[in-house]
Amino acid sequence: MLSSTWLLAGLLASAHAAPRLGPSNNGLTFQSPDRLADEKQLVSVKLAVMSQCPDAQICEQVWDKTIPKVADKITLELVYIGKLDQRSKYGVKCMHGELECAGNIQQLCFARHFPNYKEWWPFVSCQNYGSLKNVGTESVARSCAKVAGKDWDADGLASCASGERGARLLRESVRIAEYLGVEKSCSVLLNDRVICIHDGTWKSCSEGHEVSDFVRQVEDEYRRINAYDHEA
Repeated sequence: MLSSTWLLAGLLASAHAAPRLGPSNNGLTFQSPDRLADEKQLVSVKLAVMSQCPDAQICEQVWDKTIPKVADKITLELVYIGKLDQRSKYGVKCMHGELECAGNIQQLCFARHFPNYKEWWPFVSCQNYGSLKNVGTESVARSCAKVAGKDWDADGLASCASGERGARLLRESVRIAEYLGVEKSCSVLLNDRVICIHDGTWKSCSEGHEVSDFVRQVEDEYRRINAYDHEA
């Protein structure tokens, strides 16, 4: 049996190599190869976070201003940092406690049900708006789902967040964070490469950490991965 590390390696490699998903009601319609030839590759942006972490809040607030400037050039994903622990309620031990694990799961469930980040990002931003110690509570999740234009119950979010599916999503996300080698919340990754960390203060940000810096780095990476379009 393949180890979980090799499975994750395969998943990540496939994600970068696979045809891009096309527009559909469920986000699962693959585009044909002839259409892909005319399209640009998007920059993968991952934020490795913890839902009750002040560093994650600061990082996400900066990206809240960055995203609109690069919206047509990126894919966006939140990856959650924790420790796999079979004895813990969700199979994961979160730094700020079980309620943080619940917050992570709520955000993961929202993103799974509504894969377009333009739909799930407002939910995350709403949770960041109030006190972080309340992230993970059902009352905040319900109100933020409404702010994001969704119904916590009718859209299946409640059942996901309270069931095994949500816990499984969290365990999978933690495994991805481990595979990527990220341990600090918040770590910013472009195409799975850490470009900046906020851990008490901004660190390891050789190209800067302001909105304009992130915009520039995304645009540079976008030009790099699409350079073949200019080759004759």
